[in-house]
Order: sequence, then structure tokens, then C-alpha cells
Amino acid sequence: MDCLLEVLIPIFGEFFFGMVWELLANGAVWTLKQIRTAGDPTYTSALDSPRVVALLVWALTGLACGFASVGIMPKPMIHVMILRVINLVVTPLLMAGAVVAFQSWLRKTRATPAAFLNAYLFAICYLLTRSFFTWTAR
Repeated sequence: MDCLLEVLIPIFGEFFFGMVWELLANGAVWTLKQIRTAGDPTYTSALDSPRVVALLVWALTGLACGFASVGIMPKPMIHVMILRVINLVVTPLLMAGAVVAFQSWLRKTRATPAAFLNAYLFAICYLLTRSFFTWTAR
């Protein structure tokens, strides 16, 4: 029974987590469209851009995953300070590069700079959240 739960919980958890973020992003876009100035029909807010909403969702997802990882493993994995700093600088670049390469391979097309930026923002938010809470906890 435990083995079955170990398989089912991540699957349904990922589905639920994705659904919640999708609903929040759609709600944010709808709300921002309602806030627009009614007297100026040509006015478009920069926040109406799907790229900005996507960046916000990726950043919030990175923060949430960072908090979840601290909840699961509150101790730092790397104990040498210089390696922590190197990890904070290099790992987001490597993670974003790997995500973009994987997306390009799956889609058989060239990746866009927006895909790299989304993945980088997720990684940096994740690592900054994790670093802040594990570096301050002794």
C-alpha cells in the first residue's frame, strides 16, 4: 500500500499543483483586464502580456518549490560557503540550459529566449528561497 501511495501522491499532487497555478494565472489575467481604464480603449497595460504572466507564474512556482524543499530537507546540502555561492551562480544557468535543450529536443524546434528566461527565473527563485532559509538556520 505504501508503494502505491508513493506513486500516486506525486502524480495527483503534480496535477493539482499545476491546476491551481493555471487557475491563479487565469484569474490574475482576468483581474488585470478588468482594471484597465474604461475611457481609453487603446490603453494596454504591460501586465496584460502573456510573457509577464508566465514569468510571474514561473517565479511563484520556483518560490513554492523552494519552500517545499526546505520543508522536506531543512539542512543545507552543501556545507562549504564558497561552494554554496558557486552553486547559486552556476546552477540556475545549467538548469535553464537543460530545460531549454529538453524543450527543443521534444518540440524539434529552436528554443526562444523567453523559454530560457522562464526556466532561469524558476531556478533562481527556487535556489534563493532554499539558500535563504537553509543558510540562516544553524
